[in-house]
Amino acid sequence: MRFSVITVTLNDLAGLQATLASTLRQRHQDLEAIVIDGGSLGGTTEWLSSQTDRRIHWLSEPDRGLYDAMNKGLDRARGDYVVFMNSGDTFADAQVLEKVAEAAAAQPHPDLVYGDAVDMTTSGRRLYKRARPYESLWRGMFTQHQAMFFLRSTIGSLRYALTFRLSADYDFIAQFSRQGSSGGRSVKRLAIPVCCFQLGGRSEQGRLKALREDFAIRRRTMGLGLMTCTWLWTAHLAHFALKLATPALMRTIRYEGAR
Repeated sequence: MRFSVITVTLNDLAGLQATLASTLRQRHQDLEAIVIDGGSLGGTTEWLSSQTDRRIHWLSEPDRGLYDAMNKGLDRARGDYVVFMNSGDTFADAQVLEKVAEAAAAQPHPDLVYGDAVDMTTSGRRLYKRARPYESLWRGMFTQHQAMFFLRSTIGSLRYALTFRLSADYDFIAQFSRQGSSGGRSVKRLAIPVCCFQLGGRSEQGRLKALREDFAIRRRTMGLGLMTCTWLWTAHLAHFALKLATPALMRTIRYEGAR
């Protein structure tokens, strides 16, 4: 079983190096590391040019943002499963791909395999975030996007919508779910940490705009009613306000603690 690990980067050579090191040290060696660089300065292309591992494939050119770069990665992927591990994010340990491959073989070719995440604060604290059930997608993302493995053959022509600047990943998984057969998508949930995700990214910094995009996705892509979408928007806004006012308390509620 082959994995396509897609890494999007821009002016973050140190983060890219950490992500690729995490990818290439996986015990499951049948993988391709696809790097989509948005035209970085500071030696990124020079460093990529110096790499001799044939599993690394890279492209460096200007793009229309994060999700355009992710689409370019999908266009180039040839693995059985696709996962996005963007610059600075890493696999939780060297056995992740091995465990995902075993799970996919035990339940032949599930459309989606996902697991837990370790959120990394800017101070370096590790917070264990257990994934929610896949069926709770209507409420929000059930795990970090970096902890999701998509069966490439079932992605087809689906791509990230560039109309969403912050929540196109949410729209992507919503469309992926909706495009399943009448019996729904075949999903395998793993009770293991899959990724270490760096907090403080674009979606967190622009949380209010992300909430507006989430509202639109629930209405247009998921077809939820206006009252349900309004209630969810209000609940998420209140959650965001509580995170700002009482961050320690909210971390105690959401996370299992430092690991």
